Order: sequence, then C-alpha cells, then structure tokens
Amino acid sequence: MARSFVKTSLDQYKDLDTLRREKKESLSKLIRREEFVEPNQRINLKGKSNRQKLNEAKFPNWIDLPDGGRKYWYDVEGKFGFRARYIKEVDKEEKTTKFYQQIYDKDNNLVEIHEKFPEDRGHKRVRR
Repeated sequence: MARSFVKTSLDQYKDLDTLRREKKESLSKLIRREEFVEPNQRINLKGKSNRQKLNEAKFPNWIDLPDGGRKYWYDVEGKFGFRARYIKEVDKEEKTTKFYQQIYDKDNNLVEIHEKFPEDRGHKRVRR
C-alpha cells in the first residue's frame, strides 16, 4: 500500500497519517493547508533519488552501509517503558532488502526481533 506525503512548512516531507496524528486534524483540513504530494508524484530535491527522499522523510535516523546501501530506523515509545525500533535496510538503488522490528524493555535490553521482510517470520524471543 502506497503512502501519501505532504510538504510541511519546513520543506520536509512527512507521511500523511503521521502528520494527521501529530496535528490531530482531519485529512481534508491538512490537504487544504499543506502542499499535498501524491504517492507516485516526483519529489525533486537535488542529488537524491525519490526513494531516498521518501525514506529520509519516514525515518529520521540512518547510516550508510559499506555496500552503498543504507540502514534507516525510527523508535516508538510504548506505554509501559517498552520501545520498538523499526529498521529498514536498502541497497544502493534504495530497494528494500530487509525490514524488521526490535523490541526493547524498560532497561533498554533487546527482548524480541520480528523480521517482516522479505519473509514475515513472526516474533522471536532473544535469549540473554
């Protein structure tokens, strides 16, 4: 399922669902106020591919890998002190090679890994 993005006032592109939750506004109000970007529309920023720009918009953290690819991630805090880290690895053409979730407990210890792509393998407990 393709996601839609909006161009915010800071010339950043954000996922429309995320922006709607952050601002607690209806979709129609957001579209009227912001510059709406369709999922297949080109986002032209100099020197970067469209996929790279979209990945940078979705994932605030990334590192370059030795093979020319990148590893992107973002963290989501849970109610009871747990934290989920979503990690996306891409090749040099920005095509997804691996996507997985890491769950950390309140003491920042890795508890579970859930590999989602290329094959969903379910949650696997990590032994200490």
